[in-house]
Amino acid sequence: MAEQKTISNERLISLIKAFKEEKTDENWNKVLGEIVMNAQFLMPARLNPHAAPPGAGDLAEMQAGAQLQFIMITTTDNQRFFLAFTDINELRKWQVVENQQVVLMNFDSYASLILKDENIAGFVINPFGENLALNRKVVQHLKTRKEILLKGHAQQVVKKDTPVTLRKPDPYPAEMAEAVAAHMKKDKAVQAAFLMEMQREGMESYLCVVDFQGDKDKVFEGIAGAAKPFLKGKYLDLVALDSAFGKKAAEKAEPFYEKKKKKFGLF
Repeated sequence: MAEQKTISNERLISLIKAFKEEKTDENWNKVLGEIVMNAQFLMPARLNPHAAPPGAGDLAEMQAGAQLQFIMITTTDNQRFFLAFTDINELRKWQVVENQQVVLMNFDSYASLILKDENIAGFVINPFGENLALNRKVVQHLKTRKEILLKGHAQQVVKKDTPVTLRKPDPYPAEMAEAVAAHMKKDKAVQAAFLMEMQREGMESYLCVVDFQGDKDKVFEGIAGAAKPFLKGKYLDLVALDSAFGKKAAEKAEPFYEKKKKKFGLF
């Protein structure tokens, strides 16, 4: 395997070392922040012999539709994890398999693969070195945190069998609700919205169910921007009213915003 292109994750390795020496929440959050926002990893994969060959060098950028079979490691309790190596030296500790290629990955790439396949338990960083495993629950949580950091909100897909508790927010975030309602009044796409507090898999957040027409990303980003100054560290999840979860969530709730319909007539 050629070695014309390599990566290094010196900061991540240093942060993991600091965490193992002093296991504090602060040190752990620094590790997770580096993994989510900055780190890149080497991931071994088998290349489909019928696929087009990669370009020069030993790293293939992962692209949609690439015909690669990602190699996994199986634990003693039969859980399967993707591999994530921080540098070429850690990669060399892994056995080379036939038709092996190396794919350049980041956190978003791993999250996309893991969260769409329930048979994948997560990914492990340097299994023969630091041996740091992140399971799918942690990956989902980190993905949500990253979305909120970058966009101000997360768009949630809640599975049918996921236990969820919904209730009226207590205390009620009046300032946030007023700011969001004022924004919605200016947005012709939004017809109504419901505000609740949601608890799911140990995470608590505000849930805003939105009845709207048009571009979802544009609508949600506008709402998130209006809410952000008033969140006080709490997450805001946004779902569409026309989704199965949105319909169910709004069944027993009253809208905190509803667009007034114009009346037409002579008087």
